[in-house]
Amino acid sequence: MKKFLVLAVLLSVASSALGAKYANVCDSCDCAVTSKSFFSMRPKYQLNSPERLTFFRGRDEARVDGRGGAMEFAVFGGKSTSSDKLARYFLPGCNTSLRIVESDLIENEVVEPEDVGIVADHLGIKTVDGTYDSTICIRPQHSYVGVGWTYRQRFCENDEGRAWWVQFSAPVVRVRNDLRFNENIDNDGGGVDPNYEPFGAVATAQDAFTQTNLCPDSDDKLWTCGKIALCGKKKTGLADIEIALGREVVKGETCMLESYAGVIIPTGNKPKAEYLFEPIVGNNKHAGVFFGSSMGFEVWHHETEDKNLMVYWDIDGKYLFNRTEKRMFDLHCKEWSRYMTVYECKEQAQEAYDLCTSTDITEVRQGFFTYTPGANVFCQDLKVKPRYQRTINVALVYNSCAFQGELGYNFFCREAECVELDCPWKSSAALRSLFQQDTVTTSGVGCGRTDSVQNICNFYGDLNSVDFDDYDLNIIKVSDLNLQSAAHPGMTTHTIYGALGRSWDDRDYPIIMGVGGSYQFATSNLGMNKWMLWGKLGFSF
Repeated sequence: MKKFLVLAVLLSVASSALGAKYANVCDSCDCAVTSKSFFSMRPKYQLNSPERLTFFRGRDEARVDGRGGAMEFAVFGGKSTSSDKLARYFLPGCNTSLRIVESDLIENEVVEPEDVGIVADHLGIKTVDGTYDSTICIRPQHSYVGVGWTYRQRFCENDEGRAWWVQFSAPVVRVRNDLRFNENIDNDGGGVDPNYEPFGAVATAQDAFTQTNLCPDSDDKLWTCGKIALCGKKKTGLADIEIALGREVVKGETCMLESYAGVIIPTGNKPKAEYLFEPIVGNNKHAGVFFGSSMGFEVWHHETEDKNLMVYWDIDGKYLFNRTEKRMFDLHCKEWSRYMTVYECKEQAQEAYDLCTSTDITEVRQGFFTYTPGANVFCQDLKVKPRYQRTINVALVYNSCAFQGELGYNFFCREAECVELDCPWKSSAALRSLFQQDTVTTSGVGCGRTDSVQNICNFYGDLNSVDFDDYDLNIIKVSDLNLQSAAHPGMTTHTIYGALGRSWDDRDYPIIMGVGGSYQFATSNLGMNKWMLWGKLGFSF
């Protein structure tokens, strides 16, 4: 018995140390990371999660002289909390809100650059007065409901009562992710400028991020990625199938130890990056393998009554294989640069220059809005490697006749994702300078200018923009890409839970029923805080 205790402690310490190594958490709890384009969830009703473990231990032997089988159905649901931490995960600069103003207000020193979150021109906003000023905020929320099913069957039992077993598990989950986007407009600038509306100009940041109210003639300004759904997005599906094969190593009246290995069959959905904070069912459609051990021992029993207290340790490791996903990314040192405007190639810059230097006023205005949204260029197929993750569950289970109560702690940690371009970077895109000059109203040199220094919140006037002739100097190279902005960093979460249940083992086919609840929390914004409730019904045969 002492050997088992020592082994359990050593495994827990080792796994926790590995989790700390890959957590990558900065000193600031609320701002460990910012400006991320993708949040990778921990799936529900998975191996060694509390909602799956409770009331199912040993149920394959509950029927005397039975076939050694057990099955359970679980109904569960929950919702995230701490929306500010999630907002800082997605927004640049550790912000929960961003001020959006047109470039004229910055250039005329009406608004200080340090107060600006986004220069509105990047979003295609152009108003009559050029004085657009608003504030956007997000309060991300994740909610879910689901039904889980698990079946376990013993076989090849030896004379000592130890057996092999196989287990199948599969949850059907409905996930809803909602950024809860809101925009407060202080100055609408007189509305969208009708002279530029046919070429893709929009009136508000909400129009830009939701891609609504665009003129039908401006299809080339539609974003293919990174949009925001005002009412959130939902996804329902089978959230991966887990198949395990295990062997009972130690089996006694007061202790048990078993080990297992298995595979994860991906049945969920794959990220498409069309929307920010998209709902995902399962492990982002990654196949994987897992291995682990479960052990339990009695720490107290009543001498005359059918009561005892058990401690259980469930430890597992998973490895998810790489596959290609569509994700968005930024440029190095330029948070949210994926939403900046670009010239997709030198020919597009040439077209903008030619139009802006035309004597036809309509062509000049068209040239001013000849560009490609960065959301269409900085959204690519990436090879994503989720790598290794591990779970430790420690539970204290009290049995009193037919009643059972459980209190436990669940530790989960995961390595940082590794992302690479699936295909070589061959783009000749360059950041379009916001210092474009409309030659109808100015005597400037027209459009086609690029600027590699500007960012989403400041364009620094005309200090760094260059003419079309020097376009090649500002072409975005593969070394400029910050692919890590598309990856979820390493993270750890902690879950505390409790459950109460009752069994009817004197029936021909024993039944157990129970309810439980848990709360998951993280010490930084790398993980999600959320609560969960569940109810279970199990049969033995």
